[in-house]
Parts: sequence; C-alpha cells; structure tokens
Amino acid sequence: MSRLAHHAERLKQKREAAGISIESLAQTLGVSVWTIRNWENANPERNREPSYHHLRQMVEMYRCTADEIIGIRHSEQRDLSSLMTVYPVEVDGERLTEAEKEIVLNLARSLIQNRQKS
Repeated sequence: MSRLAHHAERLKQKREAAGISIESLAQTLGVSVWTIRNWENANPERNREPSYHHLRQMVEMYRCTADEIIGIRHSEQRDLSSLMTVYPVEVDGERLTEAEKEIVLNLARSLIQNRQKS
C-alpha cells in the first residue's frame, strides 16, 4: 500500500469512527465534498492530501492525534528522514523540494558526524 493510500484509509477510518459525514466535514473545513473524497480515496491523479491547517482541524474534530491519522509510531518520530517523508516540510512558508530535503538530511548527518568526532 502506498503512503498516500495508507493515509487516505486512516483519514476515512478516523472520520467514520468520529461519526462525521463527508458533507459535514467538508462544510466545517470549507472545502468541497469532492476534495474530501479525493483525500480519502488516495486519488493518484490528483495526489491530494489535506493541508496542515485542515489536518489540525480534523485532529480536533476526531479527538485524536495527527500521528494516529498519519500512522506514525512513537519510535519513528525521532527519525528526521521518516518525518520528512510523511510531512510536507516548509521553511518560512515555502515547501522544500525533494532535493532540498536531501540537502537538509545530509547537513543533519554531517552535524552528527562532527559531534561524534569531538
């Protein structure tokens, strides 16, 4: 199962467990029913996922954590490379590209290596 499909399934499970209809969720989030369906069906042509803002609203509505929706286990939270594959990474409101994420990871690895040498 792809990462997108995994997240989509969790989004749907959490919404249904909270007893919230697609229509109600769409109205509360200020998006279309079609948008919710794209999120929950992992439409590969649209490759859509909820924004951080929408995810925060869903967390409050579903009374769960973002980790529960996304499927992160506690041990994975400590690994930057895992987090960067799950969450969109932004700096000052600008989303990093995959190449930029790799540069950040390499910098972090270099910092750790330098610390270990000291």
